[in-house]
Amino acid sequence: MAFLFWGVYGLNWSRGAGGLKGGGRVVGGVGMWGLHIAAGTFAIYSGYHGISATVNYRAAGGLGQVAGIVGIVTIELVLMSLYLAWHNGRITGGAQTIAAGVTGAAGFILACLGIVADSQLRAGVAMSPWLSVYLLWGLPIAPAVMALGALLVHELDPGQLRARREAVERVELEEARFAAHVAGIRAELEAGRTVANMQLNARAAAAKQVAAWYGSDQAQRAITATALKAAPSLLRSIGVDVDAAASSGAHAGDLDRLAAVTAGQDDRLDHAAAAGLDRVPSVNGKSEPPFFGKAGRP
Repeated sequence: MAFLFWGVYGLNWSRGAGGLKGGGRVVGGVGMWGLHIAAGTFAIYSGYHGISATVNYRAAGGLGQVAGIVGIVTIELVLMSLYLAWHNGRITGGAQTIAAGVTGAAGFILACLGIVADSQLRAGVAMSPWLSVYLLWGLPIAPAVMALGALLVHELDPGQLRARREAVERVELEEARFAAHVAGIRAELEAGRTVANMQLNARAAAAKQVAAWYGSDQAQRAITATALKAAPSLLRSIGVDVDAAASSGAHAGDLDRLAAVTAGQDDRLDHAAAAGLDRVPSVNGKSEPPFFGKAGRP
């Protein structure tokens, strides 16, 4: 009580003097250290009685005594941690402050019950019924209650809440980035499919145009002219000697007559194809396999 008195008195004195008097600050500092010492001595006092009550209540417990001692140490450790965290400004959030207050009050009550229970056990007097209920039910679960309170105080810290929100935002951003990546891949596939379809359509359209041009008179004349121009080389390749100079200097009327003969040959080829013949009569009346198709078409 003396430490508490001098601590509060010194603190108020230093505040009333506007912080100008060094003596007030010194006395206030001594008082604050007194509060720290008082908190430590109370932890030792209540911890001793709690351990003593546990050992006496579980005289034949064996490992149960060790577990009970660990539980009492847990209660005192949480109480001292709450005190130091509060003193150093680490408990600042609203929900965190409520959790710290409830946990500290529960721990203080449990410590006081342990002190009373140990006193009655040592005095050899009949224990109060409510203390028996505490030793039977309250004391075994007290460490769990304090551990839960400590966890809530830690997790409700504003820094922890910000870190948790940041982690959630990061996960959402990663999901959005993944969705965008998949959408890009799908767009590329769809674009490739569209380009492939366009290429196929263009090739089909070009083939139709070529087929339409191939059946025109202009195309047939070009094919006939090309065949006539290449005839000397083809004949030489099979051993027939053809005068290239005479062929190249032939009169245009000869080419026209040859084209007319070829046209007649085409009519005979069509007739033979309609009759299902494999060999058709040639220009000289002999039965030979066709050399050129209709108007030079194979």
